[in-house]
Amino acid sequence: MYLEKVVPEDKEEIRLLSAGIWEGNDYIPKVFDRWVKGDGFYKYVLDHKIIGVCKYTRQPGGILWLEGLRIHKNSQNRGYGSEVASLFHKLLLKTEHTALRFMTDATNSKSIHLAEKRGFDLLLEMYHLEYEGGPVDPPPEVSQETEVASVKDIVFSSEEYTAYKGLYIKNWTAYDLTADLLAREVKSANCFSVREGDISGVVFLNRHERYRRVSIPFIAGKEDAVEKLIRFAIWCSGEDDKGLLLLKTPMDEVKSAGERLGMKLADFRKVLVFERINE
Repeated sequence: MYLEKVVPEDKEEIRLLSAGIWEGNDYIPKVFDRWVKGDGFYKYVLDHKIIGVCKYTRQPGGILWLEGLRIHKNSQNRGYGSEVASLFHKLLLKTEHTALRFMTDATNSKSIHLAEKRGFDLLLEMYHLEYEGGPVDPPPEVSQETEVASVKDIVFSSEEYTAYKGLYIKNWTAYDLTADLLAREVKSANCFSVREGDISGVVFLNRHERYRRVSIPFIAGKEDAVEKLIRFAIWCSGEDDKGLLLLKTPMDEVKSAGERLGMKLADFRKVLVFERINE
């Protein structure tokens, strides 16, 4: 077995590999064209056949985000997973970085075992809630927020910022929530607030066109404001015809607010972010 970069000619073989994953709903074929143009997209080859793929993505601050680890269904449970992880880990150790991170659901025992074996620590544990109910009316108190300084004040002083370990959760990827990222999101019209003179709550929304979903990367504020902001996010998910709202939160209070509005925990209930610091 050996590891080498994916090339455009691998598209069909990788599409077939992905067809047996997540009941044919794997996202790898949807991002293939984008991934193959960048760095960090690798394939595992055995007897001239691709039996798996993996990807790392560079983030600011020297973070390498790990994603897209897949093993062909015919090669699973045959000991290849451990060998694949070993090859990728050796590649990563040769790649300049400050830390390695990845996210998995709490029921993925194989990924959790590999994380522990490779020296990763649990960085963040979050509830994973989804909404696929009927339409709702938007709360009139919520509006798009444009004042970057005000948003910074409430975000960086919030208990949610501490609970999120300073991370911004965009769908299934975590980023460091820096002042620059926050400013870009506000200027990109992704930030909404409830105001009572000053901001009493703030939420960021991201629309994922490929997957027909809206996600909440970060939410903070007073209890009643948070509930209004989640209701607004639910309205946006239906208004934009995305069909699904996702919320990952480490906060029991935010989880409870979502459940009061009809959100439900996914089957796996929680997701985990692991980190390995490069020392």
